[in-house]
Amino acid sequence: ATTPTGLGSGLTALAYCDGVWVVVAPAGYIARTANDGATWNNQVTDATFNLEDVACGNGRFVAVGHNGTNAGVFTSQDAGFTWVKSNPPFGRTRGVAYGSGKFVIVGNGGLIAYTTTPELSTGWTDVSTGTDHSFDISSLNGTRFRLVGTL
Repeated sequence: ATTPTGLGSGLTALAYCDGVWVVVAPAGYIARTANDGATWNNQVTDATFNLEDVACGNGRFVAVGHNGTNAGVFTSQDAGFTWVKSNPPFGRTRGVAYGSGKFVIVGNGGLIAYTTTPELSTGWTDVSTGTDHSFDISSLNGTRFRLVGTL
């Protein structure tokens, strides 16, 4: 296996789905491999966004990040070759997970939202958490979620 090039300040997250690994990093960096890291292909996204997390589910990869003010959700429906940016319902997205047929995103201010269509800027449902900041989320067995944040 090789290390993806062009990571800048370092890898922030990775996800695996249907034989493909996708890694994300600051400055909009996304790379994919379909041969267990023997070769990596860099993909083009918005370089103003620091990508913080990536998840896979229902045939899609979804990466999230922010540029300090605005948030972005980047979705690929073709195994990580092309990415489409949409706008989530809040700024500074920090984490993403997939489970129970939904993509769930978290962000500053304890905000959580979920959708079944992350490639669209509409259709997000907000969820109250009672936390000040939500930093990451993971799916447990595809049916429950675990949130990391501060009160």
